[in-house]
Amino acid sequence: IRNRTEWKARKPKSVTQLKVPAEYLIVHHSATGSCFTTEDCDKLVQSIQTNHMDNRDFVNIGYNFLIGGNGAVYEGRGWSVEGAHAKGYNSKSI
Repeated sequence: IRNRTEWKARKPKSVTQLKVPAEYLIVHHSATGSCFTTEDCDKLVQSIQTNHMDNRDFVNIGYNFLIGGNGAVYEGRGWSVEGAHAKGYNSKSI
């Protein structure tokens, strides 16, 4: 897993702890382009975070984890922080 430091994540504006264990695992598409190298995937994850925080007024990147086209898993909010990815399910899912 590429942690937030490795992909140069911004600091979150705030953090809401997730009640664990999560009841659901939600998998969905980020609606972005593809990436195939670590450098390009890092930049894509950074751009998703920027879009979420600056354009959608999220406190951080919305996803707990992302999977790059390079096969790497990227830590978004991680295991213990509530995401912003599935309205009505954010408080009980990853």
